[in-house]
Amino acid sequence: MDSRTDGDVGFDAKNQGTRSASGGFDPLDELIDKHQAAAFFRITVRTLEMWMRKGLPHYRIHRSIRFRRRLLLEYLERTCRN
Repeated sequence: MDSRTDGDVGFDAKNQGTRSASGGFDPLDELIDKHQAAAFFRITVRTLEMWMRKGLPHYRIHRSIRFRRRLLLEYLERTCRN
């Protein structure tokens, strides 16, 4: 017999969806690669690399470069002119 209640991990009746044990996954915290980051900004990879030299936050994991979407948005907000 399943002893889970609505308060346990699984179906969330209030939000009409599923959730994880940690309360859900935030897509803004996902790590993305150079090509995904360039597509996110709708720029070329070459422009993205120039922005990296100017301070765009990124992570170097061995020989790979990764970006966190949340930090990309924060960088854009800080550096954009209105």
